[in-house]
Formats: sequence, C-alpha cells, structure tokens
Amino acid sequence: MKSKFKKLTTIIATLGIMGAATPALAGGNPNVRAYIDFDPPNYVHNIDPPEYTAFDAYIMLDNIDLGMTVVSFAVDIDGGITAPPSFESLLPGGLVIGDYDTGITLASTECKPDNPLSVAVLHCFSLGGSGKIRITDHPDYPRWVVDCNVPGQVDFYTTDIETEFGVGYVPVEEKSWGSIKAMYR
Repeated sequence: MKSKFKKLTTIIATLGIMGAATPALAGGNPNVRAYIDFDPPNYVHNIDPPEYTAFDAYIMLDNIDLGMTVVSFAVDIDGGITAPPSFESLLPGGLVIGDYDTGITLASTECKPDNPLSVAVLHCFSLGGSGKIRITDHPDYPRWVVDCNVPGQVDFYTTDIETEFGVGYVPVEEKSWGSIKAMYR
C-alpha cells in the first residue's frame, strides 16, 4: 500500500511540475533534439533487419545542456514492418503516463544530464518490408522536455529529417522485362 501511495504522489508531483512549467518559461535546453537510433550512441538511423528477427529502436535525446526530468512524445510506426512492439522506459523510476502510439510522458526520479540520452526503447520484431519509425507530437504536451531547474522549465525538442528512419529498405536495381525473363531461360 505504501509503495502505491509513494508512486501516486510521485506522479502527481511530476504532473504538478509539468503544469507549473509553462511555455512562457525558457528552460535550460533550447537545442534538444529527439530522434530514433538503432545502435546508440552510434547514430544508426537506417537498418535492414532480416525478416522475422528482433531489433530495438531507441528514443534518444541529445544537445541536453541542463539535464532533463520529463519528456513527452508519441511514436508512429508504418504498418506491416513490425509486430506490435513492447515499450520500455529507460529513465530511473520508470514513471510512464500514456501509450507510446497515442502520446506518452516519461518522468525520471532524478536529473538525467547524459548526452546523448536513451529515454526509451521499442522492442520490435521485423515482418519484412520497408517503412519508417518516427517521433511525433504528444497531443497535449507537444515536444515538451522539462529541464532540471526547480521548478522544472519547459523547452521544446526538435525533430528534423533525421527522425524518420527506414527499416528494411532494400534498393531495387532497375531492369527491363526482357532482362528479367532472360534470367529464367
């Protein structure tokens, strides 16, 4: 009972911090970037996993100047490239509000100054084909990242072209129909 009460008060405190941190406040992380990495911290953004194999897609933040305690986002995965993934927060305390595909907020029980920082991982299973895994906006707290100030102040992370990554991309060489038929004679 005490454990549930402690977790509930932590969640309420986290939401209070987020509510107090309004967009009018400029936080200490003006250049935070969110992206997907398949092999952190190596900035691997494209992979071609064999069909019916497991792979991980990490949700990352970098350019963190003043640490972070809370981040909000959603993840969009093109259909048919992976079985429904399992989601795991990598932040201390594991405070998770929402679902990764409709909008999720992750809160840490301590300041995380790591750069780059793995905040979560999607454990995926390749079904073949090609597509994208991308970070999208949380419907209520779009692109929010709260720094380690007391009270926490909101900054907005960016997602640039690097946040849309191919999974299973296989380049196809153009051939004429005649050359394809010739391969089978």
